[in-house]
Amino acid sequence: MEMPNFFSHTDETYGQHPEMYEVMLSLLEDKFRTTSELLATIFLSRHREMLWRELHELQSYPLPPAHEVFRHYYWEVRDTPLPSSLDWQRWQEVLAPLVRQLHVATLQKQARLELVLKKV
Repeated sequence: MEMPNFFSHTDETYGQHPEMYEVMLSLLEDKFRTTSELLATIFLSRHREMLWRELHELQSYPLPPAHEVFRHYYWEVRDTPLPSSLDWQRWQEVLAPLVRQLHVATLQKQARLELVLKKV
């Protein structure tokens, strides 16, 4: 399965400023790595408020189509005061792989940008 281009919007915004893009990607890489680790704890402890806070931040990132998924689950978690085991399982099956996929995509984007910066 081909990975979506999560960076179509940021390519337009930062395409002419590779040094700024490099900084932004570094921040995103750190965020997705730490969020991936945090999600493991959240799903283990079933801490709904922590999940909701993470989704609040993630849904604001301009990374289509991921931000639409985060936005959907942000509202779903918010509107589910007492999540069932099935809710937790479903959320984990969608969100944990998506954050890992974003982390990998960010690492790949950083590597490609590094090659561009070396040529300049």
